[in-house]
Amino acid sequence: MFAIVGIASAFAFFVLPGFLALITYRRWQRGETGTPALLIGWGVVTSPMWLYLVVLVWAGIFVGPIEM
Repeated sequence: MFAIVGIASAFAFFVLPGFLALITYRRWQRGETGTPALLIGWGVVTSPMWLYLVVLVWAGIFVGPIEM
């Protein structure tokens, strides 16, 4: 059950916005739109997320598990 939910949510939260961002980029590149707001928003949302993920991986590798 949770695997199906995980696949659906990954598709909804990563693949669909990626396709929308790609469409926006192509329109911006052709000069059909001005500022690519969707791309800027996607970058603002995902950059801290990736940074947080990198910090968590680094902490897991070099610091080790945190005991509570």
